[in-house]
Amino acid sequence: MAKRFPQKVRTAYHEAGHAVMCTHFQMSLKKYRSEFAVKSASIVPGREFRGRVRMARMKGDVSLDVEQRHKFEYHIMVSMAGQAAECILLDRKNEAAYFKGGSRFDFEHIIEVMIRLVGQPNETQPYFRLLWARTLNTLRNVNWEAVRLVAGALLEKNELSGDEVRALYKTAGPRFIRHLPS
Repeated sequence: MAKRFPQKVRTAYHEAGHAVMCTHFQMSLKKYRSEFAVKSASIVPGREFRGRVRMARMKGDVSLDVEQRHKFEYHIMVSMAGQAAECILLDRKNEAAYFKGGSRFDFEHIIEVMIRLVGQPNETQPYFRLLWARTLNTLRNVNWEAVRLVAGALLEKNELSGDEVRALYKTAGPRFIRHLPS
């Protein structure tokens, strides 16, 4: 049975998922450090969103270059991390089926980048599943304490600076995934 939480708590975990995944890549991928810098995280709603994480713009273009492809995969995982954090919080089993509501914008971005990477819309599903599994693993098994701390701080303050997110991430004692190229 899935757990239930108020929308504000779900939003805090959603945005914390994005912020923590972004910070995870910033701290573990020296080469792309500036591209994964969180500028701010907020659960103050806007016209089209319940919360948001501001980060540096994605640089480069999709090419056959392996490093560029990895970088785009990491950006996809950052986009997936909000919904993944909500699904972990809510103990949902069919996690990938819950891209709706505010997550719709994340999902549209994910599919757009995936099509650019794989070339054919019909090839995105297996790729989506692979990156979704990596995203869930990274949050659930590596960074859940950081997600919990960032979400708690967002619920308390509504907004965090990038420096505050990084400090909470470090407090949680992050563990780095070895399969990421540096």
